[in-house]
Amino acid sequence: MEKIKNNLISFLRRLSTAMLFRSLRTKIILGVSLILVLVIGAFTYYNTVTRIRFHLKKQEERAFDISDTVMKGIEYPMLDGEMDYVQAILQRLGMLEGLEVVNLCDLIGTIRYSRNPANIGKVSESGITMNALRNKALVKGLELHRGRKVFSHAIPIHNEKSCFKCHGGKKDILGVLTVGIDWGPIEERIAALRNREITVAVISLVIIAFFLIRWLSKYITQPILKVTEFADEVSRGRLNARLDLGKKVKCWEIERCDKIDCPAHKETDVMCWYIDSTYHRGESSGKFPEKLEGCRKCTVYKTHVGDEIVRLGNSLVHMLNNMREMYEKISSFSKDLELQVAKRTEELEQKTKELEQANIELKKLDELRSTFLANMSHELRTPLNSIIGYTDLLLDRVDGDITEEQDKSLTKVHNNAKNLLTLINDILDMSRIESGKVELDLREVDLQDIIQKAVYSLEPLINKKRLIIDTDFDERLPLAYADPDRVRQVVTNLLHNAIKFTSEGRITLSARPSQAPKFVEVCISDTGMGIKEEDLNNLFDMFRPLDLSATRPYGGVGLGLSICKGLVEMQGGNIWVESKYEEGSKFYFTLPVKEG
Repeated sequence: MEKIKNNLISFLRRLSTAMLFRSLRTKIILGVSLILVLVIGAFTYYNTVTRIRFHLKKQEERAFDISDTVMKGIEYPMLDGEMDYVQAILQRLGMLEGLEVVNLCDLIGTIRYSRNPANIGKVSESGITMNALRNKALVKGLELHRGRKVFSHAIPIHNEKSCFKCHGGKKDILGVLTVGIDWGPIEERIAALRNREITVAVISLVIIAFFLIRWLSKYITQPILKVTEFADEVSRGRLNARLDLGKKVKCWEIERCDKIDCPAHKETDVMCWYIDSTYHRGESSGKFPEKLEGCRKCTVYKTHVGDEIVRLGNSLVHMLNNMREMYEKISSFSKDLELQVAKRTEELEQKTKELEQANIELKKLDELRSTFLANMSHELRTPLNSIIGYTDLLLDRVDGDITEEQDKSLTKVHNNAKNLLTLINDILDMSRIESGKVELDLREVDLQDIIQKAVYSLEPLINKKRLIIDTDFDERLPLAYADPDRVRQVVTNLLHNAIKFTSEGRITLSARPSQAPKFVEVCISDTGMGIKEEDLNNLFDMFRPLDLSATRPYGGVGLGLSICKGLVEMQGGNIWVESKYEEGSKFYFTLPVKEG
């Protein structure tokens, strides 16, 4: 059964796969045929089952009548002990047509009396008889008897009071009376009727399928095929394709209309209700599809609108007409657009040349600016270094003692000269970063060592402001792949800013592996004044100090963070800030780790 089920499922799958590649006509024919076969098959099956049930009922009634007659016939002979008479009664039953089995069995299934004396003394082979003995109840059904199918009816013989004198009162039943009626003739009649019905059904199926297929082909598959071919032609760009569904409506003849200036006059390829501005009752009907509301009241529409396929085809034709008109408009517009594009392209090329020339001049100006800054920085650094050197000599009393006032003045000159030199160095660094002339000595560097050296170099400022410095280095901190001098410059600059903007509290320097793979992350956080939210976006721009007023308490021209950003990004890292005003700031930057 499971194998048959699997084979059926496999067949249906192959059939469904094959149907995907068949034409609509084939699909409809196969579908209709399959439905008819299923309906006729179901009807034949139902009719056969009904007949079998009917005949089973009749044979059951006949077997019951025979059993009842036998029981009544043998009752008194058995009470009188005339067992030969009982056997004679069962043998005479053999004259009944179709009666194959009449057996009287004891409690162990041994045949004691039978229509066929040769069976006496044998154990009954009937499963229905044995079930009746086990269940002590009536059992009936079809079974095989000597190669022939019989309807068996086994009824227990109950131990009644009249039987107690011979059999005692302990037993519930004394045996089973089995009556078997030949089922072969009935089965042959049912098969003959079934075959006749199948033959009639097949002939009817062929006739119905023939006329149904012709009808479907004429009114469904052929129109759909024409619509499909028309749509295929249109999809290939053939806007002159035509569709003929055999529906040529001459509305002017039907309505006896003499409006020869009507757009639908002499037009038979498109239904008049799809044509714009046709006349309806003497007035222009408007444009499709708004005009349909009025056309639905027209006699021509009601009579000749056709079925859904015809309406679909007419709609496609109307759509194609609109596409033609749209195509002509687009073609005209395209030509104008091409002229405009050519004109704009020429103007764009002219502007591009002007921009290229301006870009060349800007590059020259940028090179001149960089050269000027480098030369100016060099020319300024030389005298500034001399000033710083000579003030160091004077402050160290190399040329003799100086007064306290002279010491203060020289100290101011020395400090301002160093600040100016730092500013010039920053401008020079920024110029090199912008021009890409910064040379990097990339190698593996120990960030912990660089951070500790930066803290040590700024220790006088830290002690002066009595700040607490904390460091936190992850145990898994790898070596960074960067320029050690440039990293030290970035850390020193950020730490110097943290000291400058923190009046009291602590500064924390930490380094750990970054969440981004193959990077390390350095953080310098403080508890200083913080940064306003509106200043965060422009924090790393050049010449953008946080306070632009002339009386700002902190020095600087806004180059330090720009230099840090440029140096970090040149080494493949990233820099950003998190800050809350009056709570403190956290500056982060990342550096790559050497691959492999």
